Amino acid sequence: MSGLEESQPFLRDSQGALEHKSTFRHRIVIPVLSSRKQWLKKLSPVSSHFAIFLATSFIWAFIILFFIQIPPKPSESSPNPATPRHPDTGFLAAEVDYLTCGHSAEEAKTKGCEYDILSNHWIPRQCNDEYSIEEYQADGSWFPYADENRTIPLTRAELGDREFYYTSMRDHIVHCAVLWRRQYRAWAEGWKFLDDIIAGEEHTMHCSKFLIDMTDKGQDFRNIPIRVFPGKAGCHVRGV
Repeated sequence: MSGLEESQPFLRDSQGALEHKSTFRHRIVIPVLSSRKQWLKKLSPVSSHFAIFLATSFIWAFIILFFIQIPPKPSESSPNPATPRHPDTGFLAAEVDYLTCGHSAEEAKTKGCEYDILSNHWIPRQCNDEYSIEEYQADGSWFPYADENRTIPLTRAELGDREFYYTSMRDHIVHCAVLWRRQYRAWAEGWKFLDDIIAGEEHTMHCSKFLIDMTDKGQDFRNIPIRVFPGKAGCHVRGV
């Protein structure tokens, strides 16, 4: 017997077995399907809708329970660059209260706030630092005016009630410099009361960018040589 003839009975038996299984499946499936159709016909429309409702409810309940058990994937987005008002580190780690001045000059006065000409903000009087203000005025560049041409001078008492007023670009530079001095003293002396301007990041970033941009105005500071003397500085280690 050839190899082909030896393999043929196996193929035939397999094909016959498949046909037998297929016929067997049809014999089982067809009655089941027909019985389901007869059962559905016997159900009233209301019962049919109710059965469908129950079935879908079970499916959704299973899906919800399945996803609840899966722990959420950590977000891969970077933190918002905006600094929160109450960070839990640094200056405000031990914060116990937060004083405000409201939303208008009238409300600020009612709350006992004072207008700080250095920061250009109403601040709670506990946060006011008159030494920095005197240092600021000592430069001689701080002169507020009601108009852009700077012909109508204003008094210190008038400033907080106005929508805006005018000074000079030189005043803006001194404002940034003296605020940084105030900020340093607050840190070095361990002040208890800190206004939002010196405690937050936003104004520091504004002033640093402003001063960098100022070098592109007037003289060509990029081509003016200066001396740089290398030094050595220690590093203070704080207990945390």
